[in-house]
Amino acid sequence: MLFKFLDMYETMRVVAPVGNGLFHEIGEKEDDGMMTSSLLQKDLKSEMYVSKLRIGKAVVIIFSELDTSIKSNAGKTPVPRVPEAPYILLSVTS
Repeated sequence: MLFKFLDMYETMRVVAPVGNGLFHEIGEKEDDGMMTSSLLQKDLKSEMYVSKLRIGKAVVIIFSELDTSIKSNAGKTPVPRVPEAPYILLSVTS
């Protein structure tokens, strides 16, 4: 799940500059009662900014939970230890 959030955050970071030029081709149509391109652009920037903040906060929470989980399991042995066998030294003589 962490990697999905990181991918979304990275995508938002890359796509944000593209969104800035998205509405330049739309003409000003205030007389028709439609929103102007500048208002659409501001709304898009605002939504992307808020989304990026929320994704970033989620990533921080996931990392924090992972850190807590690792610390709480630090005393546990991940693999059972096998008693050490005595070393037998073999000498090779010619």
